[in-house]
Amino acid sequence: MYALRYARPDDLTTIQTIEQRAATRFIALGMPAAAELPVQPLDDLRVAGEARRLLVAVDRTDAPVGFALFEAVDDAVHLQELDVLPEHGGRGLGRQLVEAVAAWGVAEKLGTMTLTTFRDVPFNAPFYARAGFGILDEHELTPRLARIREEERSHGVDLAPRVAMCRRL
Repeated sequence: MYALRYARPDDLTTIQTIEQRAATRFIALGMPAAAELPVQPLDDLRVAGEARRLLVAVDRTDAPVGFALFEAVDDAVHLQELDVLPEHGGRGLGRQLVEAVAAWGVAEKLGTMTLTTFRDVPFNAPFYARAGFGILDEHELTPRLARIREEERSHGVDLAPRVAMCRRL
C-alpha cells in the first residue's frame, strides 16, 4: 500500500505541498498561525535530497504522501520535519518514517535521535512519546538543540509550548 524511498528532485514541490496541507491541522486546534509558517525552502530540500536526508512515503502510484527531513548533528540524527497528508494520516506512515530515520541514525552509528515539537498537540509530542521519545528539560539540551530552540523562537515558531525530545538508538 505504501513504501518509503529517498526523495527525488521531482518530489520537492510536492513535499512543500504536503507540508502546507499537513499544517492546516493546526487550524482546528486554534493555532492558525502555525498553519501559516513558511515551508521548507526548495533549495534546502534539494540539498537534503542530494545528501539522502529526505525520505518520502509514497502511495501505490509512487506519489509522495508524507516525508521526513533529517540531519546528523553531533552524536544524533535530528528530525527537522515530518509530515503526512491529512487524508493519509492514522495509517502508521508517521511511525514508519520515524523508524526509518532511526534506522538511518543507527547505520550512521549515531547514539540518539532528537527533535523539537509542540508539547500539547496530539500529533506532536504525544505521538513522539509513543514512539519512544522523552522530553528534555532545558538544562539537558545540547548546544545544537538550544540553538534550534532559539532559531524557532526568532522565527516565530513558539506559538504554543514547545519541547525538545530525545530517543536513544
